[in-house]
Amino acid sequence: MASSHIQATLSASPPAPRQSRRPTPDSEIVFSDYIGLIANGSFAKLPVLLGNTDNENGYYQIPAFAQGVTPTDGQVKSFLLESFTCPVTYQAFARRDHGVPLYVYRYFTDWDNTRLYPTSDAYHGVDLHMIFGASADVSGLNTTVDQRQLTKLMQKAWAAFSSDPPSGLAQLGWPQFDPNGKTLIQLGLNNSPEANFTYPSDYDAQCASITMRALSRA
Repeated sequence: MASSHIQATLSASPPAPRQSRRPTPDSEIVFSDYIGLIANGSFAKLPVLLGNTDNENGYYQIPAFAQGVTPTDGQVKSFLLESFTCPVTYQAFARRDHGVPLYVYRYFTDWDNTRLYPTSDAYHGVDLHMIFGASADVSGLNTTVDQRQLTKLMQKAWAAFSSDPPSGLAQLGWPQFDPNGKTLIQLGLNNSPEANFTYPSDYDAQCASITMRALSRA
């Protein structure tokens, strides 16, 4: 009933700028200074699994294509860093500084049956198809042996984390986040059905300066 009422209200409302329907900060559910709260450790001290895909932009490119816009390589790189890679790094550092167990992954695979267009690669949200075992639903094409193997690996990992957030993944040999060690979990690098580990700085080396700019604007 509530959902129907909201839909009816929105349908009856005159067109309005999109920002007018954004949540209003109330300091209870929605906040106005997330960066400051994170820096102060004002968050639930619960174990967390953070991550993003290697080409989040592959999804967001679609509306750009629809408008006849093709972002430059530099624009894409900045978008990926500022919108995904660096926010994950910032969250990871804050939680590590407050003694919160956490794991950070990056998903890479580009399967035939999940590809949106020839260069979509590992786009935003595509890793969820592995976790839920729904890859074949994207295009109707069958999964490959490697794809099924990686699906099982990821499902086992997510189940282990859900069952035992502090140490379930450690029992699978996945390392907790440490910027000085090979603790970034690479899932499906080069379409391999494996988890590999590398230094976070391989991807977030520029994040310190980006974070400082964000803090200066906050």
